[in-house]
Amino acid sequence: MTHNIKIVSPNINHLSSIKVWLEDEDEETGQGFYSNWDVIEKAYQNQQMLVLAKDSEPIAFLIYRFEELTARLEITEVAPKFRKSGYGRMIVDDFMKMAHKQGSLAVDLYCSPEESQEFWESVGFVKFPEMPHQKSKIWMYKPLVETASTIESNTETEVIELWQSSSMRSADMTWQVERDTGTNMLKQPVVFPVDDNWRLCWRNNNEMFFEDGIKYFREGNICYGNFLIIRELGRH
Repeated sequence: MTHNIKIVSPNINHLSSIKVWLEDEDEETGQGFYSNWDVIEKAYQNQQMLVLAKDSEPIAFLIYRFEELTARLEITEVAPKFRKSGYGRMIVDDFMKMAHKQGSLAVDLYCSPEESQEFWESVGFVKFPEMPHQKSKIWMYKPLVETASTIESNTETEVIELWQSSSMRSADMTWQVERDTGTNMLKQPVVFPVDDNWRLCWRNNNEMFFEDGIKYFREGNICYGNFLIIRELGRH
């Protein structure tokens, strides 16, 4: 028998079926996301939920939130009897396409449970650099666009440098500034997880345009949530 498996916008019947399997899972194993039911229900009401349906039966769901240039993956779960069949990858891939179409440059999440890290790595997510605010959570992210590549520190070109501490040793990350011809737009944006307390330097050769805490950098950049995003830089 051929089944119709597709991503759909959830309806109230889907929501009721998901609640049943989450309740059963919670009673049988103490796992799953039934404890987050209020979050799931609110996401449904706010149209921030996707469902993967097999015929009319929901077999996986995903809760998300869009920021202006990034997206947050809040909850993803496949019904217990349908796991290990590629359905988790299917719904995540569809969400990534949707997020990219919405203009998101990256998606982030934290692994819950921690054992899910292997799955997220398999679909292209990588761990954030260590940050004080993360505490015990495993934060991961995935760029949705081609981003600027890091280079070795260079004193003969225009660069953006990032320090993950206040000590001004060699930069932890360095990106070469390359613009599209005749514009201030970077050929590829800088998209990288950051902490507000890190330091940033923008210079050309030995001419310094900015050197201070990253939270004070306002020159053509946009910081959203956990990311530094630089899409354009003026010329000096």
